[in-house]
Amino acid sequence: MGFEDLAWLFRCDHRNRGILRLDFDEAAVLWRAVRATRGDILEIGRLLGGSTVLLAEASREGPDRAPGGLGSGRRIVSLDIAPRHRPECEAYFAREGVRERLDLRIANAHLPIASDERFGMCFIDGDHSYEGVRADTCAHWDRIDTGDGLVVFHDAIPNDGLDFKNDGTLAHAPGVLRWCEELLATGCAEEVERGGSMLCVRKTRELPAALVEEAIAVWRE
Repeated sequence: MGFEDLAWLFRCDHRNRGILRLDFDEAAVLWRAVRATRGDILEIGRLLGGSTVLLAEASREGPDRAPGGLGSGRRIVSLDIAPRHRPECEAYFAREGVRERLDLRIANAHLPIASDERFGMCFIDGDHSYEGVRADTCAHWDRIDTGDGLVVFHDAIPNDGLDFKNDGTLAHAPGVLRWCEELLATGCAEEVERGGSMLCVRKTRELPAALVEEAIAVWRE
């Protein structure tokens, strides 16, 4: 059992947030997903860069994985259309043993990437509209390994972790929830776990070609 498996011992809400704009239990879900998979990692939406740091640390491998060690690890491709990296994250990205593994792109994640890259894990935290998150998923679904590949969605599950008004509001992005429910209903994914607003699913098969084309067609204009 790792430290991330003890998230249930803590109060997990928006007060945990800093540069990494995740609640503690949400970060634990993301960390476990990385550690449960192999291969390159795709991140959609990095903004300040905090989630990229977490992905890089979770995917670091080798005997020098102790704090401060450089280590080797998995390659991370991160897409964001308008990132605003915090200086602390920029400094981390420049470290030896980290910079060699990062491919930080400024790109529209609604459209497929041009290369034939494949990924064992994907974190989707970009456009939170229904149309946007559907396009983000459909544009890259065929690049995710089937059977072992995991996809993690942020702000998908109603929860009280972002109850800023203290009125019992269930905080999430309705468009993300709607898409995740539709995705699971297709049978192309199955739920693995959830924590806070985070939903982790396993890819079981490819999405219907007509759905993929419909989802990304508008963004090609």
